Amino acid sequence: MLFRSGEKFQTLYTLQFKRTGQVLRERFSWTAMGLCLGMGTAVAFLSLPVTSMVISWPLFQAQPESNDDFKAGTDRAMKAAELTQSAASKEEWVRVALLWQQAIDQLAPLTASSPAYDYVQKKLMVYRTNYDLIGDRIVAEETAEANFNRAIQTAQLARHKIESNDTVGDQETIKLWQRAIKELSLIPQGTLIYAQAQTQLQDYRQQLGQSVNQIKIETASTHSYDQARQAAKMATDNSAKGQWNLAARDWQQALAHLLQIPTDKTAFKNVPTLIETYQTNLRYAQNQAARNQALVGITTALGKICGSANCTVAAENDRIRINLTVPYAQELQQSLSLPRQNSANQVSPGLKQLMAAIIASSHQLNQVVLIYDGTGHFIARYRPDLGGFARDLDNDRT
Repeated sequence: MLFRSGEKFQTLYTLQFKRTGQVLRERFSWTAMGLCLGMGTAVAFLSLPVTSMVISWPLFQAQPESNDDFKAGTDRAMKAAELTQSAASKEEWVRVALLWQQAIDQLAPLTASSPAYDYVQKKLMVYRTNYDLIGDRIVAEETAEANFNRAIQTAQLARHKIESNDTVGDQETIKLWQRAIKELSLIPQGTLIYAQAQTQLQDYRQQLGQSVNQIKIETASTHSYDQARQAAKMATDNSAKGQWNLAARDWQQALAHLLQIPTDKTAFKNVPTLIETYQTNLRYAQNQAARNQALVGITTALGKICGSANCTVAAENDRIRINLTVPYAQELQQSLSLPRQNSANQVSPGLKQLMAAIIASSHQLNQVVLIYDGTGHFIARYRPDLGGFARDLDNDRT
């Protein structure tokens, strides 16, 4: 039977023993006396009962110091078990491990000769298992904390790089966020820092997403910038060839690519200047294309009037010059000399068509059209701002 600490061993039962040798000696002694006292006395003595002896025989000798060790060990084990249920920090888990170790140290010295040996060995097996488990838990907590701290440091490096480069996205920043996320992902559920790690993990994943998105935008911006430069080169080449419609188209494409670049991206650095230049070039190309179109209309009208005669049209700076052969120049000069109500009836259909083409082209281009005869003599001019023909050249130059 196992006794708890503080209990004293009690006598479980009483044994009576008849010691044969002693009885014989006593009988011999009394026999001698009986010789002296007589056979009657000897017979009387021999008829007496044997003297009885009472002996207390405990199961095992109590050892107070062993009982104290047993109590101390079990008390520490109880405290360790209780603290395990409420441990909320690594320091408390270390305290739990220390209590299990102390419980083991208190019970381990018990010798095999102790009646409680088997019971204690079972307890020691449980205590050592608990101690190992707590040790594993402490290692897990320390590892989780180390991973968390490394993740925080890595995230700080990523943020510092963002602040230094004034951008949230580049390949190195992405790698830093990925490393921080990996460190947090290694923290197992159930550790003390797991909840905090999950909060940080959500934030870091969002930061990574923003960096990746910025990389995509930067890449697209750089691509747009390159396309704009390529379109501008094509526009320049077409301008040199006098292909103004194609040049205008290319300048429009170049501007469209530039306008796709966000203002906060690296590629935007030279965009404002390029936009201004490309817009100027676009307007010039559009004007030149419109002039060419107008010249085509006038040339068509001249072809119908002059036929195979040497009538020409050319663009000179901000003006258009028409050279008419003498017969047609005289007809135009005469029609301009007549009153307006009469001139309409005096003009041939071909000249009417030419004058209509001149008026339309002048307004379309907002440019003055100058008319000369075959000898270079000035005949008239048409000003779109005045809406009519005039015969004086000097007033036009004022």
